[in-house]
Amino acid sequence: MGGVDTARGMGFQTACAILQLIRTPDQYPEAETFRVEGTDEAIDFEVRDARGRPLLLAQAKTRVEPRTWSGPELVRLARRWGEADPNGTAVLRFLSDGPVQASGQAVRDAAERARALSDPEQWLAGCEGYACRSAPQASCSRPTAPTPFDIALCVHMGHSVRLSA
Repeated sequence: MGGVDTARGMGFQTACAILQLIRTPDQYPEAETFRVEGTDEAIDFEVRDARGRPLLLAQAKTRVEPRTWSGPELVRLARRWGEADPNGTAVLRFLSDGPVQASGQAVRDAAERARALSDPEQWLAGCEGYACRSAPQASCSRPTAPTPFDIALCVHMGHSVRLSA
């Protein structure tokens, strides 16, 4: 990647960051810091509260069609975000102008369902075949403390995941 692609990506990231900066006072009234190019490479911009806890971690990537985002790519990003937000205090946002593949859509659907239901027991009730973080190579089994990441990891590994409506 270089030249035109790099400039396009930088322009997209800048536009997304400026838009978020404008929206931050309304979306995150407790915000104290807005940082572009966070301490982690996977974070393009972030919003933090007065105690330094992340409220929003975001990455903005452009993609020229016919290239698309796959489930494995999105899962790799989710893993990086998990490292950047070990306490789970932040909204994790991926912004792109590129479409997602079917596997990417499955990851997005699982994350949206998990976000809509605060109780893990509720969003896992309709799931079949999700992976344990501790033993992802094992056959899918119910983890003790499941997370949206567990479902995304299962999709990444090619296991079937069925979410109830």
